[in-house]
Amino acid sequence: MKVTTSLWNMYVKVWCLWVPQICNVLLEIALHSHSIYSRCLGFFQHFKLALHYQSLQFWLVLLRDAMSKPKLSVHSSGDGLTATNVDSTLAQVDEEKRKILSFLNDDICSTILDISFQRMLKKEKLMTETALSPGILELWSDDFEGKGDFGQYRSRLFELIKFIASNKPLVAGAKVSERIIMIIKSLLNSPMPSQDLAVMESMQMALENVVISIFDGSNEFAGGSSEVHLALCRIFEGLLRELLSLNRTEPALVEVLGHYLEAMGPFLKYFADAVASVINKLFELLNSLPFIVKDPSTRGARHARLQICTSFIRIAKAADKSILPHMKLLRGIHSLWSPSVFQMLPGEIKAAMSMSDVEQSSLLGGGNPKLSKGALTFVDGSQFDMNKEGYIKPNEADIQNWLKGIRDSGYNVLGLSTTIGDPFFKCIDIDFVSLTLIENIQSMEFRHTRLLVHSILILLIKSCPLDMWEVWLERLLHPLFIHCQQALSCSWSSLLHEGRAKVPDNHGILTGSDLKVEVMEETLLRDLTREICSLLSTIASPGLNASLPSLEHAGHVGRVDTSSLKDLDAFASSSMVNFLLKHKSLAIPVLQISLEAFSWTDSEAVTKVCAFSAAVVLLAIFTNNVDLREYVSRDLFSAVIQGLALESNAVISADLVSLSRDIFIYLCNRDPGPWKILLSLPCISPNDLHAFEEALTKTASPKEQKQLMKSFLLLATGNNLKALAAQKCVNIITNVTDKHSIFHCSTL
Repeated sequence: MKVTTSLWNMYVKVWCLWVPQICNVLLEIALHSHSIYSRCLGFFQHFKLALHYQSLQFWLVLLRDAMSKPKLSVHSSGDGLTATNVDSTLAQVDEEKRKILSFLNDDICSTILDISFQRMLKKEKLMTETALSPGILELWSDDFEGKGDFGQYRSRLFELIKFIASNKPLVAGAKVSERIIMIIKSLLNSPMPSQDLAVMESMQMALENVVISIFDGSNEFAGGSSEVHLALCRIFEGLLRELLSLNRTEPALVEVLGHYLEAMGPFLKYFADAVASVINKLFELLNSLPFIVKDPSTRGARHARLQICTSFIRIAKAADKSILPHMKLLRGIHSLWSPSVFQMLPGEIKAAMSMSDVEQSSLLGGGNPKLSKGALTFVDGSQFDMNKEGYIKPNEADIQNWLKGIRDSGYNVLGLSTTIGDPFFKCIDIDFVSLTLIENIQSMEFRHTRLLVHSILILLIKSCPLDMWEVWLERLLHPLFIHCQQALSCSWSSLLHEGRAKVPDNHGILTGSDLKVEVMEETLLRDLTREICSLLSTIASPGLNASLPSLEHAGHVGRVDTSSLKDLDAFASSSMVNFLLKHKSLAIPVLQISLEAFSWTDSEAVTKVCAFSAAVVLLAIFTNNVDLREYVSRDLFSAVIQGLALESNAVISADLVSLSRDIFIYLCNRDPGPWKILLSLPCISPNDLHAFEEALTKTASPKEQKQLMKSFLLLATGNNLKALAAQKCVNIITNVTDKHSIFHCSTL
């Protein structure tokens, strides 16, 4: 009789109803018949998922029972178990378990693993049939008994794999390695490897469960025989070599490979010699992906980069490394620029530490011309003749490329690692991070400090969890702000008054090329200034200051209800600007940078400082902090108006006027600072100031108030505020500024 599809489905449903009961009966008689195992193994291998699924229950129950410890109750009254009875019962149980385990030979376990690995793949993941597809097997699907069961089914498969890996490590290790290597070879030979990607993805969790079961330290591996150790070592070293040989750079494959290398972490704990190879591979994968991804179609590259960075951290943790491995290198490279180390270096190393021709050309705004070489003069006064006999330039280039490669890749890895959030900030040792990044900040060149801020610290600020601010921010930002405030102040003062910025970078420029040096120094100064101001702008971003109120809550001019003012701590819940202001070690250099930036002839930097200053003004308006109110009403108000005297700030004059308007309107009734500063302007009288204030009270329009402020400031300074008087935007790249201030009073 021909069996129809509907009739077959009916048979399957009947089997699904009865198989659980059958499995229980089979378990009872399994000890007495080898054939039972064959029948149950046949069910497990069956192409119909329903029969396979029910058979899975049998094997799990069997393995759990065989591997569980016996529990015997001893009662205090009645016929309690004697020591002899206990020993006899335990012996009987152990004998039964021994028989079960003896039936579970290597061949049966190997077959179970083969089927389990094939059934890891989900039907919806397999777009097309490939050579690695499991053939006629009915794969698990979202349509099979609802979507929720898929996770339960997979978890049971993983449990089965773990049982076997814990008791048959050589079998499990060999089988998982064999299948993954087969997949890798297929990928290497495939013209369209993306078709096999789903199969490779399906095996990652299988590998992870096998490796954890064998190498997590809770089984006999740590104390097993040397023969087992050696065999397992060879198996997983061979697998690792195959993984490292996979050179495909498609983002999806890179992401999967990162998962695989991460899964090998417990193995690396016992075989630390392999860590270096894995780290090198992760660097290679990271560098193979584009860093800036603008095309939405290539968004996968960013996910792949984040996965590689995650793998760095988790491999370091699994291998019992408290830090990211390459951070040891970064700390060493940073130390080369410290005076005590630098003066002991040979001339060839010093030459390699100077700027390359490409870097110098970039600072000069050119393409890639060859710059002449002669005698290099370093900051310590020593010289090195680039043309001396025996000097080989390629050696310098090799060292130069190595130093740059380690720094760039190390910074990129750390920066991207911060974006994964808690796993980074709660697993990495802040003490070592601080030593690595900031220990030699005083000796850093401007180009390197800018890169550090851009590639790591800005991303770290954005990603640091709120509950970790106290642990991380002050440790990293305090020495940075202290150093940068002093260095930028000194260099800008030199540029504005002497016509040349003095920066600590070792250029290696020949004597007589002073003009090139001046241009490069000024470019380096502006680059670092803008990066530090970008850091301040990031700190003041809305996402990091959710608890800051808006001026819309302040009401009409001069009518801020002082009884509603709060303590600075009231905004500590989610305001990073508030966090900085509460820590004086951070607040003092940051506020000083903010003030001085308004006098630096760089509109891009001032734009970013305005964003930070606006947040500071908000806190001054809505809190009862006297020190903060005085800083804003006097120092900041004066600095903003002085910033309007620079023509370079013409492009952002509206922001400066807005700041001055906010300070005067909301704080002049609580602090005399704004009045005193305006009265100190050369072309104003008290009556003019009263008339201006009265005009402000007649309008509630912020736009009209800003226009009134602009007109008043022009009148009060005799039309000498160049940023307001300029008729068009100026793209400033000059270091020229007025030597004489229009102000007759010092900053209060």
